[in-house]
Amino acid sequence: MIPFTIESAFVNELQVFTGSYFMSNGTFVQTYAQTNGAILHETSYVATTLPENFSQCGFSGTLNAFHMDVGQLQGTNVYLVTYLHLDGTSNGESGDFTIRLNWATTYG
Repeated sequence: MIPFTIESAFVNELQVFTGSYFMSNGTFVQTYAQTNGAILHETSYVATTLPENFSQCGFSGTLNAFHMDVGQLQGTNVYLVTYLHLDGTSNGESGDFTIRLNWATTYG
């Protein structure tokens, strides 16, 4: 359940992760679940400079690595974070994690 909570938090705060500390690293189209799959028009974001020191919304820390791919589901206003890698510290706590969308189709 935790990945869905993280996913929701990042989608709701996309403006923070696409703002002045970050830049677009290109766009691409990705199909998930092969046949009859979801088609997402994705944009890749990276940090403008690393390491990046920040202080925002009561958090301060250092970002050592950042890469995020955000996709808009074709024909909708639905956005998904399909890939996210973060490494750094926030308020003295270190962390390094990656989430990736793997979309599988089951046929019965």
